Amino acid sequence: MHAELVPTLSCKIYYCANCDYKTALKGNFDRHVLVHEDATSLLRSYGCTYCDVVCKSKQGLDYHIIKKHPEYMSEVTRKIHRCAECDYKTAQKSELNSHIRSKHPGVASEFYLIPCVHCNKTFVKKVELDNHIIRKHPNAVTSITSKIHKCPECDHITTRKYDLDRHIISKHPDAPSDFRFSLCARCDKTFKRKILLDHHIIRNHPDDIALVTSKIHKCERCDFITTKKCELEYHVVSDHPDAASESKLNTCVYCNKPFKKKESLDDHIVRKHPSGESLVERRVHKCSECSYQTTRKTNLDSHIAAKHMFKPTSYRCGHCISVFRTERALEDHIVRKHPEFISLIKRKVHSCSHCTYKTVVITDFQRHARVHTDSVASLEYHKCTVCDKRFKSKKTLDDHVLKTHQK
Repeated sequence: MHAELVPTLSCKIYYCANCDYKTALKGNFDRHVLVHEDATSLLRSYGCTYCDVVCKSKQGLDYHIIKKHPEYMSEVTRKIHRCAECDYKTAQKSELNSHIRSKHPGVASEFYLIPCVHCNKTFVKKVELDNHIIRKHPNAVTSITSKIHKCPECDHITTRKYDLDRHIISKHPDAPSDFRFSLCARCDKTFKRKILLDHHIIRNHPDDIALVTSKIHKCERCDFITTKKCELEYHVVSDHPDAASESKLNTCVYCNKPFKKKESLDDHIVRKHPSGESLVERRVHKCSECSYQTTRKTNLDSHIAAKHMFKPTSYRCGHCISVFRTERALEDHIVRKHPEFISLIKRKVHSCSHCTYKTVVITDFQRHARVHTDSVASLEYHKCTVCDKRFKSKKTLDDHVLKTHQK
């Protein structure tokens, strides 16, 4: 956006050989290169010497060799994780964890799923357990260690910031708040994002379409317009089936439901139309305990954790009924809820010089420091010389200059 200031940048700039695109972020450049079909060779790839498979990363190549060419496993440079119960091997620790959950649930206690002591439900994350206690066991809310967000207008509390945002929008739209809402000038409705306001204007106030700043997607066959590309694709499939072949949507042959990705269509067929499993190209993951099946391994892991997981061991507080997934979370709980036992903590305790806040998690401490206005000024920011915006890193500032201040 400010191309005249490019010579002032100190970081490496990535230039596209096929167009005028440039950026300071390598990830953005890699994604952009994929737009040019004949430019994909610019991306570094790792080819398997034993077959024609090409991987984008060394990790992906190692994973492929372990799965498809185990006789050459000695060439894998990454650490190989082996299952203690069978011959399963993988280069990804998360894959091993998922394998043990699905194939050996009896030994899954090492994953430290967090059980609720009031109803024995288990949760993968501590914040999920805390939010469950708030909603289902409000009398035990004192055992919660996650940050609690309270509504200033009523008694609503939650551990999820976005839950509080939605609550204020729906229940207290006139309440003073520091949330940034987009207001419709015609009907006074509020929206958390500008694109949602633009979509509302197109649908309900078409005479004010000149106020829409988001990109508008128009149907080539009729007057349909929208700010959501996926909505346009769905419209083409449902209202103009003869033109559906021009879109990249995949349509279910059983119920005509369109999907943007073939992966999503395969998972839909497996779950909703199991008789059509032969049409599915992706691998189908089946639960060994029930009839559940899916093409997404993460979905199977979540299903097993929720439906068939044995109650695991975990880190329990010796001073209250709280249970934690990690030792660090337990120690942070002791520091904040049981300060009289702080001498038992092994980790370094970070103490705020402006208040009584203490924690063993350095990232939590850094976030807390921003609460104090006098300490915010001490944080190092990189300031844009054109529009006075501030950025935490020089790299994001450089990318902002390229995108926002070019001619």
